[in-house]
Amino acid sequence: MGQNPQPEGESQNLELAAGPGGGGFARGRVAHFFRRLSAEGWLTILALLIWVMVHGDYGITWDEPVQSNYGEAVRKYIFNGQSVAEFSQSKLPANIVYYEPALDLTCATVAHLFGADIFAVRHGVQGLLWVAMFYPVCALGRRILGGPGAWFAGFALLGMPSLFGQAFNNPKDFPLACAAIWLVHTVVGIAAARQLDWRHAVKLGVAAGFVLMMRPGAWFLGTLLVLVPLAHGWRSRGNPGWWREVIFRIIPVLSVAVIIGWFLMILPWPNAWYSPLLHPIKSASLAMHFKEIFPVLLRGTVYPSNRLPWDYLISYLLLTLPVPFLALAAWGHLVCWRKRSQSIPAALAVLGIGFLIWFPLATFVIARPNVYDGLRHFLFILPPFAVLVGVAAADVHFRLQKNLPWLALPVVAGVLLSAVPAMVRLHPYENVYFNFLAGPKATLHERYETDYWASSYREAAAWINEVQSHRGRQLCVLVSASDFSFPAFTHFLDPKVKAIRAGFNFSPDATSIPEADYCVATVRYNQWQNYPALPIVHRIERDGVLLAVIRENPHPLNR
Repeated sequence: MGQNPQPEGESQNLELAAGPGGGGFARGRVAHFFRRLSAEGWLTILALLIWVMVHGDYGITWDEPVQSNYGEAVRKYIFNGQSVAEFSQSKLPANIVYYEPALDLTCATVAHLFGADIFAVRHGVQGLLWVAMFYPVCALGRRILGGPGAWFAGFALLGMPSLFGQAFNNPKDFPLACAAIWLVHTVVGIAAARQLDWRHAVKLGVAAGFVLMMRPGAWFLGTLLVLVPLAHGWRSRGNPGWWREVIFRIIPVLSVAVIIGWFLMILPWPNAWYSPLLHPIKSASLAMHFKEIFPVLLRGTVYPSNRLPWDYLISYLLLTLPVPFLALAAWGHLVCWRKRSQSIPAALAVLGIGFLIWFPLATFVIARPNVYDGLRHFLFILPPFAVLVGVAAADVHFRLQKNLPWLALPVVAGVLLSAVPAMVRLHPYENVYFNFLAGPKATLHERYETDYWASSYREAAAWINEVQSHRGRQLCVLVSASDFSFPAFTHFLDPKVKAIRAGFNFSPDATSIPEADYCVATVRYNQWQNYPALPIVHRIERDGVLLAVIRENPHPLNR
C-alpha cells in the first residue's frame, strides 16, 4: 500500500530479466553497458585485449636497465630512508638526476611490492600507456568529424607499427606521447566549455603535470593552454568587457593549473625537492641542449647527431608510416581546414593537433637540435597524426557511402589496418617497420637505424641458452654491447653461460675470438660485420629485416 502500482508488462519484464538469483538482471546490466559503449570505449577494450596478449613478448631496450636502476634508487631513498650520500653513490650516470623519475619509481615500487621482474612490470605499465591513448585520440576525432571520426582515428592509431613497437619498452619517449595527447584532449575540452571554474584548474594541472612528469623538457607543450583564452575571446567577440574575464578568471585558473602541474612534477623527484624551481629548469635546458653526440645512419650515410639533414624527421615520417596514411594525412589537412569553422570545439581540436604535429617539425627544421634513433624523440607527433588520418578516412567513408555503401566500411577500415599483417610478421619488433619507399628489406639495416634498441638480444640469449642446454661444458659468449645495453642480453641468459662485454670498439678486421665460443652482435654501428672470418650460425630477423647475428668460433682456446 502507498506504492505506485507497476504496469504489468514492466513487472513481467523485470522478473524475467532478473531470473533466479538475479543473474539475468546482472546480464542485462552488462548488455546495457556494452550497448552504451562508444568508439572510445570499444577501442580501448580492444587495445587492452591486445596488451594482455603481447606485453610479455618484448626484449629489454638500451635505456631500460639504467632507468630501472634509477627508479629503484629513488624508491629506496623515499621509502627506505636511504641517505643522500647512499643515493649519490648509486652506480648511475651523473646526469640521470635530471630525468624525472615518476614512471621509473612507479615501476620499481610495483615490482618491489609484488616481487615481480622489474622489466616485466615496466613493459606492462608502459603498454598500458598505449591503451590509454585510445580515449583521447578517438575523442579528438569525434570533435572534428563525429562518430566516424572517433572510430577511424582509433583504427589509425591501432595500425601504426612505429608507435605500437615503442609502446612496451621505450622508457622515456613513449610515455610523453601518451601525456601529450591527453593534454591536447583536456585543453580542448575545457576551452570548449562556456564557463571556467576552479575544477578546470585541477584537470588542466593534472594533464600538464602528466606531461612534465614524463619529460620536463616538454614544457613548450604548455603553449596549448593558450587555447583556453583564445576560445573565450572568440565566443565573446563584440563584447567590450571580454578582457576582464580573461584577466580576473581565466589567467588565475591557468596559473593555478601551472602550479599544480609543477607540484606534481617535483613530487616524486628527490633532486627537485632541494631546488623546486631551478632543478627542473636546468633539466629542461639540458634536454634542449644535449651534448653527447652519436653517429646516426640515414639513407646509407652516417651523420653526427647534432648535424643531421633538415629533412631527417620528415624522412622518417615518410618511411616509417604506412603509405596510405601519408595520402590520408594530406587529405586530412584539407578536411580539418573545412571543419575548423564548424564549431568552436572542432576548431580547438584542429588547432591542438596541428600544433602538436607541426610545431616540433618546424622547430627541428629551423633549430636542428641534437636527436637520434629515428623518430623516438618525437613520438608525440604520432597520436595527433592518427587523429588527422582518422578524420580524412571518415571523410572518405562518407563520400564512398553515397555511391558504394556496402564497400565504404571494409575499404576504409582495410586501408587503416593495412600495416597490421606486417606488424604481425615483425612482432615483437614492430618499431623496425619501414614502408616500401625505404627500399629492399634485406639491406635496410645498411641504410637506416632498425634495432637501435638492441631489444633483439633477448632472442639471441634464448638461442645461446638452447645451445648451452645441449653442451656438457660452459659456453663463453662475446657480446657487442655498451654498459647500458649489456643487460639486454644477460638478463635473459642462462647462468651457466659466461658473457663478456666487448663494447663497440673492437676491430672488424679481427679474424678470431680465441676466448669465446660465440659472438653476438647487433646491426647497429655495423657491429654485425665484426669477425667476418667466423661463420654466421644464426640470424635474428623479421620479415626480411636483419636485427642481429651470432657467429661461431669453431676452435676456441682452452675449451
